[in-house]
Amino acid sequence: MATRRNQIRQLAKVIFNSEQKLRGSDQEAVVDAIVTWIIRAGLAKKLPLIKQEIQRLEDRNTGTARLTMISARELPKTVRDHAQEDIAELLNAKTVVAEWSVDPALVGGVRAVTHDYEIRSSITDMLQSL
Repeated sequence: MATRRNQIRQLAKVIFNSEQKLRGSDQEAVVDAIVTWIIRAGLAKKLPLIKQEIQRLEDRNTGTARLTMISARELPKTVRDHAQEDIAELLNAKTVVAEWSVDPALVGGVRAVTHDYEIRSSITDMLQSL
């Protein structure tokens, strides 16, 4: 499993770097060759993971933190904005792109999930850590 994950990360890095370096018809030829290789290597089912990894690389390159924020209840926009600012500072991100969802099981507080991190600050999480 770890080997397959490493393959996906390496492949995503090759695609990402190719896109960054090439322009025009060269870029299309490289992408066509990569897609053909993905299909022949039997990795077509892994395309969503490859896409996710490419997005992670692009986010890291642009200083973007893409995350899911989960709260116990619907929060006012001002509170959500403040939480996103705190997360941006914590992750040293220039931009935060957040999807918000509600999970009443959290009791209170929020949970933030990114590509690389999970920040747990809900009452439920605190109680579970005791």
